[in-house]
Amino acid sequence: MGTHTDLDRKKRPKILIGSLTADAKDYILPLWLSHIQGLTYSNLEYFLYDTTPDQGDHAEYVKKFINDKITLSHKPELNSGPLREVIALGLEEIRKYFLASDCEGLLILECDVFPPLNVLEKMVAEDRPVLSGPYLTGDGHSKYLMFQDCDFHEKEAFQKAYQMSFDASFGMFDGTVRDVYGAGLGCVLMTRGIARRIRFRWDANDSSFPDSFFYQDLFIRQIPNAVDTSFICRHENQNWGAILNQ
Repeated sequence: MGTHTDLDRKKRPKILIGSLTADAKDYILPLWLSHIQGLTYSNLEYFLYDTTPDQGDHAEYVKKFINDKITLSHKPELNSGPLREVIALGLEEIRKYFLASDCEGLLILECDVFPPLNVLEKMVAEDRPVLSGPYLTGDGHSKYLMFQDCDFHEKEAFQKAYQMSFDASFGMFDGTVRDVYGAGLGCVLMTRGIARRIRFRWDANDSSFPDSFFYQDLFIRQIPNAVDTSFICRHENQNWGAILNQ
């Protein structure tokens, strides 16, 4: 077992796959649910939180596509606020479920991100406190890898994250595990220790989404973050910002 993590590579630790969904993702949800139930890792539990702002009708729809290994949760009282708040509260539901379970690792997986079927065999073997699976975001020819770097100004004690350029991010794809500032929350594996220390949050006075705060909090605590460039996830995305502006 590594010195900086509580995932034990000598066995196959139980992993919770925690995901948010909503009616806005119905264009891909049945296919995605079928995909994740085909992952080859043998020690899995699933938790799906429905952020749809209704009284549970959409959750009933989702039940048509899941088996008894997937726990589905929906709390109308958490789903009526601004989108960034709803996402943060939903991720907190996942985090709390994970910490109350007997799972040793948590894979946050967005419900439009399709990792390789053997993704957890790869990620668990790397024995990292936080490890992301890479994916593209954006639309059409404007797609880019979700890799962020960071300028840190020690004198002013603040950091400014920025999206890495297309060439720089693809230049990191050499099949190894690479340190990055941030890589989104589309596919990220973390240990119990990380989940205990880092809460998912939002700020009404800041337009950033919870993933930005997550990586900021890792950075502040000097917790290393990495991305595995030996694979890439398929991302069938619809822009959350476009949903926000509807």
